Amino acid sequence: MEYNMDSGWDLHPIGGDTGQAYMGVKDHERVFLKRNASPFLAVLSGEGITPKLIWTKRAGNGDVITAQEWLSGRSLTKEEMGSVEVIELLKQIHQSPNLLQMLQQIQGEEYSTQKFIDEYLNNLQSGLQTHRFLNEVLNYLIETIPLVSEVGKTVCHGDLDRRN
Repeated sequence: MEYNMDSGWDLHPIGGDTGQAYMGVKDHERVFLKRNASPFLAVLSGEGITPKLIWTKRAGNGDVITAQEWLSGRSLTKEEMGSVEVIELLKQIHQSPNLLQMLQQIQGEEYSTQKFIDEYLNNLQSGLQTHRFLNEVLNYLIETIPLVSEVGKTVCHGDLDRRN
């Protein structure tokens, strides 16, 4: 991590897919440091979903460094990922009115059920257009558009990626 922090900080890379996460240690205090974290971090922290955001600083190269309270932890097992606690946390994140408001403020893309169906039809390979099961699912989705349209909007990742 190449930026000018206050003197006395020791930085320890903590892995991850981006290589931009560190444990910072100064005078026996530990913090979680991240370079160019999501702009949603402040909202997630404010709602108690992520560890408390302590400070944010802009580095000389333009990067934004965030520091959060350090919480010792571990990776969840496959079984734990299906637990009620994890499901409730995901529900809290995706149904957060504050996250939705922030997404709308930064002009995040909104998808309707009809838009998903249109993209599916436009990108469906010709060999699959007559697939019986896929057409049953498609017809079900089309029939239930009025029901789904009545449900409030939620926040979600636009891509299916294991890191999300």
